[in-house]
Amino acid sequence: MKFVGIILLLFTSMVMAKPIKVSQNSYPTIKYKAGKEYLAEQLSRSEQKDRFGRHFFANPQEFRKILALVDPELAAQGKWHSMGIQPWPNHPGNYIFIACDHQTNQDEQFFCPDPAQGKTIIALLKYNAKKEFILAAKPWINDGEALAEDRDDKNKAFLLRDGDSDEIIGRGRPAGFDFTRYRLSAKVSAFGLKYIVTHNHRPTKTIDEGVMLFAVINGHLRPLLNVPTYHLAFDTETGDDGTIHLNHVFEENIYPLIVQSNSYKGMHIVDWIDQRKKGFWATRYVWDGINRYRIYISYGSD
Repeated sequence: MKFVGIILLLFTSMVMAKPIKVSQNSYPTIKYKAGKEYLAEQLSRSEQKDRFGRHFFANPQEFRKILALVDPELAAQGKWHSMGIQPWPNHPGNYIFIACDHQTNQDEQFFCPDPAQGKTIIALLKYNAKKEFILAAKPWINDGEALAEDRDDKNKAFLLRDGDSDEIIGRGRPAGFDFTRYRLSAKVSAFGLKYIVTHNHRPTKTIDEGVMLFAVINGHLRPLLNVPTYHLAFDTETGDDGTIHLNHVFEENIYPLIVQSNSYKGMHIVDWIDQRKKGFWATRYVWDGINRYRIYISYGSD
C-alpha cells in the first residue's frame, strides 16, 4: 500500500502542474519541470541554464587546482569546455565537481558537449578546515576516445536505452545534477547525473533524459545505475518571421525512480516506474553484491 500511495502522489503532482509559455502562440502542458527547460532551450526561447555551478570559478586558477587533484597532467592539458562545482545537499562539506574536455572549437556553453569527443570527470570533494578541497574518493574519469571506439557497448556511460524494448536511443551529453535524496543503503548515499539525447526525426523531434546514479563504493566514485527518466516527442513549425514555434506535443513520459527501504545484499532495491493511463509497469533493480545494480524482475499492470 505504501508503494501504491507513492505512485498516486507522483501522478497527482504531475496532473496539477501548470503549463508554461514556450513560444508566443503555444502553451503546451509540459508536466516535467526540466522538460520545460530542455524544450525552451531547443526552441531558443531561453538562455542555456547553468546546471553545474560554473559561477564558482570566478578565478580560473581555482579550477586548475581542483583538476590537479584529479590528475596533475590533466590540469595542463585539454580544452576544458565546461566545468562546475556544487555542494551536495544534506552532506555538509561535500562537493560534486564536473569537468568536460572538448577537442573541437566551440563557444562557451553551460553544458558538457558530446562525451565521445573528450574526457568527462566526476569527482567527490571535501572542504577541509584549511579551506582547501581534497578528494573524498577516487574520481570517475570517462575517456571519450575509448567510448567512441567501443562497438560492443561495454562502456555504458551516457548510453541511453529504451525502457520497454531495451533498444539503444543514443549517447547523450551531461545536462545537470540530480540531488534527489537517494540512499542506497544505511551507509551509502548517491547522487544523479542527468544527460539528454535529442533526435530530429522529421517531422517529429524527441528529447530523452537519462540519469546515472553515482556513489562511493570501496573508495571509488562509481556509476551504479543508468536508466531513462524522461521522454518528450514534439514537432515544430517556422513562422513567417523565421522564428521556431512548438506545433504539437505528441507524447510525454516521466519515469520516476523509487528507492525501497528493504534491502538486498546491503543495498536498497530501486524501482524504475513507467506510468501509464490505465496502470503502470515497473522494473526492479537489485545490487549485484559487487559494484552495480542489475535488473531483477519486471512487474505491473495495464
